[in-house]
Amino acid sequence: MLGAGPSSSTSTSSSAKTATKNKKSSDLKYDIFGWVILAVGIVAWVGFAKSQMPPSQLPPPPPPPR
Repeated sequence: MLGAGPSSSTSTSSSAKTATKNKKSSDLKYDIFGWVILAVGIVAWVGFAKSQMPPSQLPPPPPPPR
């Protein structure tokens, strides 16, 4: 959750700002990594699904001669 609430630290405001900035940059890093992993997973899933599709796009073969 973005901005979950006030922090319960009792340190000075400058160090709290640094900690908040580091947390936000860390959150952004993990958000980006999460989206990249999700995209790679979807691309791999779609590629696997396409490779496993039955060849239904081709017309049916002609019947064998009698």
